[in-house]
Amino acid sequence: MTKLNIAVLNNYDLGKVENEVSRHEVPNHLLFGTDYLRKIGHTITNFSVASKLKDKNSFLRGAFYSFVHLENIELQKSVLKRINEFDLIYCLCGGVSEWLYFQSMRKKFKKPILTIYHHPLPNGKLDPIRNFLRKRIFIHQTKILSLANHTAKSFNLMLEKKITQPISWGVDHDFYKRITPCLNNVNGEEIVLTCGRTSRDLTTFSKAIKIASVKAHVICPKEEAHRLVQDDNLISVDQTTYSTDKKINTYQKMADLMHKVRVIGIPLEKQSTLAGLTSLMDCLGFGKPVIMTRNPCIDLDIENLGIGTWVDPYDVDGWTRAIKWHFENIEQSNRMGLKAKALGKRLSAESFGKKINSLIIEHYQDWKFN
Repeated sequence: MTKLNIAVLNNYDLGKVENEVSRHEVPNHLLFGTDYLRKIGHTITNFSVASKLKDKNSFLRGAFYSFVHLENIELQKSVLKRINEFDLIYCLCGGVSEWLYFQSMRKKFKKPILTIYHHPLPNGKLDPIRNFLRKRIFIHQTKILSLANHTAKSFNLMLEKKITQPISWGVDHDFYKRITPCLNNVNGEEIVLTCGRTSRDLTTFSKAIKIASVKAHVICPKEEAHRLVQDDNLISVDQTTYSTDKKINTYQKMADLMHKVRVIGIPLEKQSTLAGLTSLMDCLGFGKPVIMTRNPCIDLDIENLGIGTWVDPYDVDGWTRAIKWHFENIEQSNRMGLKAKALGKRLSAESFGKKINSLIIEHYQDWKFN
């Protein structure tokens, strides 16, 4: 089998997450297959200290980078300095890749780059100009990955060639099995829970639980707690799994809540990003039915899959009806949770790692500098 030296770029500290995975504190799907790549013999070098734009030599160059939305320049420069050490560059998110794609326009840059895009590219009134530049940036690329069909379509439409391939994220089922006290969908308390960090619509959610007369736990950033409509229906409000520099809650603490809730809620602001996907992975891992705000970037159709209920953005009545349904139809709700757990087993982190390995080998072997 082909063994490669791979530079891995990310916008959070992968070394820290690798240590937490080894201590069974977080699920390994947060590594996006890099642990599997290391396991089967590839040499992995992590570059994952995100930096803001620093370019003191040229104001115009810095303005151009900002205009095209090139981010984490210093991080990518650190890879370029060692480019001859690597066979391939694997970027775990788009924000750590575009400057390297920009550099690949130069003929002396002859290394394949494979990126997983989580979100569509930023857009606005200046898109015609930006997209002209983006087409040049991606001109030599033959493969881009995305975590959503919506993102893949937006890239392919912009580039006028179908090089973006969607890939389903996988769940570290063994992790949830290890930390969850109850392996079956047994509910100790009649409560609903919402958790997450980005684009959460806590106001709509808290109004709905009050109207539905249902108790709820909320895990959210401290600075977002003011969005909650305070009421006796809120049993607890905890900070999210991670703060800026140090861990506040652990997955074990979250498991103590999640294993006993009736349903997990993922209320979102109106979305054009992949917000909510990590929390949805938790629903599959814990085996819980889900109520979620509709998001065109989420490929898992929770209603068609029989694991939950969609609600329109800012729809308090819709959330209220959905919450009441799960508490009035307990047997059907429990079956949704069992289906969620079964889906999590099929969409495994290991199968994701195998797909990434196959795509990396394929991209490395087929990549040509045009």
